[in-house]
Amino acid sequence: MRTGRGGAYLDAAIGACLERIAATGEGNRNVTLYGASVALGQLVAGGALDDATTEALLLDAAVQVGYPAGPARKTIRSGFRRGALRPRRVPA
Repeated sequence: MRTGRGGAYLDAAIGACLERIAATGEGNRNVTLYGASVALGQLVAGGALDDATTEALLLDAAVQVGYPAGPARKTIRSGFRRGALRPRRVPA
């Protein structure tokens, strides 16, 4: 749990992405994981989130819905690369 308004925003962003992944069906796992990875990857690139911690959260969520770890990791890293093209910062 982070503190302050920026922390609340980050917690909400992470929570929303993880909830989307948890609610996705088998045919949409990759696209949902990719979208979440891009969104959070923008925050990683902007320095608001730690890349290893964020990747671990996304990977855990993906594996819990039955997405194999290897392909999930590739999707997450691809999303992070895309997100890095448009980094976002969060005001304190």
